[in-house]
Amino acid sequence: LVENDAGPLTPNEAIRDRMNSMLQRLGRVVRARRQVGMLRPRSKDEARPASLSARYGLGTFPFHMDGAHWPTPPRYIALTRVDAEPGHTATRVLDTRRLERDELVRRRADSEVFFVENGKHSFYSSIVSFRRPYFRLDPGCMRPITEGGRAVLAYFDAMATTDQAERIVLTRGQTLILDNWRVLHARDAIGPTERGRVILRGVAT
Repeated sequence: LVENDAGPLTPNEAIRDRMNSMLQRLGRVVRARRQVGMLRPRSKDEARPASLSARYGLGTFPFHMDGAHWPTPPRYIALTRVDAEPGHTATRVLDTRRLERDELVRRRADSEVFFVENGKHSFYSSIVSFRRPYFRLDPGCMRPITEGGRAVLAYFDAMATTDQAERIVLTRGQTLILDNWRVLHARDAIGPTERGRVILRGVAT
């Protein structure tokens, strides 16, 4: 769901309030520090450890969900463009129901084990399971234990540069709301004119 802000833009605190108001229609807004705030393009040297930027820098981000390191990831995420630069970098979204038709990928995603890094609360998990209604996928915090696990992560890496997903380019004041349990998202590589790209992120359970 992409929702346009029809009113005049105000400072970022007011933009955050409007975004949170959208999320509150869907669930409880979460204020965990690492899941909310401003997302800016970072080179590998600038990035926070264990983030996607630390691994991919300004390049293409692979498909992932937000909060994969949580025992139960947040249900909804909101991404709002707040900078005034012309929008070119796309967010790609992929409905996981399409992946259910890929028997090989689903079998590997169900059987291969990953170590999910979350400090003292780290745990082991597969990407999919019949016991839960969502994919758990984030190469930034999930480490494959086997060659099969590395292969399935490579598959999702490759999908981010194909035409199998929808491309959405946000402009200033637009908010993209995703069902984080159903839809994976990726980011195109950051172009030389979009280092000032700023996305405000919010999550709800």
